[in-house]
Amino acid sequence: MQYTYHGYFINALGLKKYAEVLEQVSICEMIHLKLLGETILALGAQPIYTYNPPCAFNFYSTKFVSYSTSPIHIFEDSVRAEADAIRSYKKIYSNLKNEHVKEIIYRIIEDEELHLQTFKQILCTIKG
Repeated sequence: MQYTYHGYFINALGLKKYAEVLEQVSICEMIHLKLLGETILALGAQPIYTYNPPCAFNFYSTKFVSYSTSPIHIFEDSVRAEADAIRSYKKIYSNLKNEHVKEIIYRIIEDEELHLQTFKQILCTIKG
């Protein structure tokens, strides 16, 4: 949601190339969500949107979306979001026993690291 939202503002500012990057990352994140949901379901659990699984509380909320509208803040928030995601996935990875699930998480970590690198490059360019 965050990258889609930010893409609207970046595109409106005429930064089409960066808006396309945000859109592509958003699509990739949706693929991650699909992979995780299908995997969790295949393992016999319910893929609920909560910060504290398997507890069915503390549900995801759009209050966690960054509503920044300036290019610098948008890409600073994107860098921060990707770094946080990488830390979370690495923590999950280190606790997994199932090799198939570890492969999926490892692949997601690789994608997130690429997103982080891309957002850092854009941020450097924007800051000049």
